[in-house]
Amino acid sequence: SNKILTHNQKISQVEIADIFDKTKNYFVHVKKGKGAFLRNLFAQGYVAGSLFNGDEQFRKEAKGKFSVDLNKKPTVIFAIFPENETNIDSIFTLFAKVDLLERYDSLKSMGFGVKYCLIGAS
Repeated sequence: SNKILTHNQKISQVEIADIFDKTKNYFVHVKKGKGAFLRNLFAQGYVAGSLFNGDEQFRKEAKGKFSVDLNKKPTVIFAIFPENETNIDSIFTLFAKVDLLERYDSLKSMGFGVKYCLIGAS
């Protein structure tokens, strides 16, 4: 996939985002599901953000492949398609909530904006 950037230390390949919105400087990570499946989504956003924050090679590739402005921290968006579920407590189980808050705090401490949205929810 053209969204894959290499990382030569612990991880061989990392997807920077499912969607990169250059105009708004958004790294959008999208997952279909709820509960435990969301933990993978939050991990994806965190790992990509961490590498973008601290790995110079990863940053250079992001700039080269996607024209990412390295002088501005992007906003990480967690976009959730909850499969016809509208009850927020069913979408976010206790551990998913805890994981989201942990990833949110970590990304914010690195200087990223962080948001989430539900796709298709009323």
